[in-house]
Amino acid sequence: MIDTSELASFEKRYVCLEANSAEEMQAWITRQHANFRVEPLEEINAGTVAKISRATFDDVALVSYRYNTAFQGDFSAEYDAYFLSLPISGSARRFSPQNGEIHHLPDQLLVYRGLDGLRNVISSDYAHVSLTVPAKLLEGHLRSIMGSELKSPLSFTPLVGLDSGSGRAVSSLVNYIISQFVHHSDPFGNAILSTTMKSYLCTVLLGNLNHNYSSAMRPGSVTAVPRTVKRAEEYMREVCAQAITIEELADVAGCSARSLHAAFKAFRGSTPMSVLC
Repeated sequence: MIDTSELASFEKRYVCLEANSAEEMQAWITRQHANFRVEPLEEINAGTVAKISRATFDDVALVSYRYNTAFQGDFSAEYDAYFLSLPISGSARRFSPQNGEIHHLPDQLLVYRGLDGLRNVISSDYAHVSLTVPAKLLEGHLRSIMGSELKSPLSFTPLVGLDSGSGRAVSSLVNYIISQFVHHSDPFGNAILSTTMKSYLCTVLLGNLNHNYSSAMRPGSVTAVPRTVKRAEEYMREVCAQAITIEELADVAGCSARSLHAAFKAFRGSTPMSVLC
């Protein structure tokens, strides 16, 4: 669950839009994502239609949305990113080209991809926190783990119970990011911190949420062990009496030291150097 106290501080500090019309909301979302068409589903009274607060590090975005009017919104261009939506109140229905119709309730985490043809139908009291992660970032991290190109696009199971282990892991991650933005002016401004945080973010999402590569990522999955791991293991057996560095091992395997480390953790449950020792 989202820490509502920290979220209130985040919303106050990072508010970027208080829209008084559907057109204002449409213009803002189009600037951030893609062509977007908004159609109110009820009469708009005087006052704020939507309040949006947003903070980013590199190309990852954390956004809080609060709506006071029911509306339907359609993406008319692809925004190649994964959206992780944690509800605060209300409900929504989403029609995704990848997953079909999804009914998003307050006790569920929703994961979906911003594809052309995506439609959102939002209730008038709907509020949620969205973590937006570029597809190239997540899929690049997955390729590093797999040690090979992906045979099909990454696809997550769209609904996850917030009281499940996976739901709690993602909620904790989002609460941590919110807290960092609340208590620090630029928490991930340092390049090393940003890279480390994005790597950790991808690891948490790929390791905890169910997707079409989950079974291949399980430690000890013989059929899925990538060639990089097999080459490294063969080389270690050949020169077992010699001292080997991780850089030398990665060169033999044909990948970076970081990719080899990630692949061993995913498929062997340990690091290359622990195997050597």
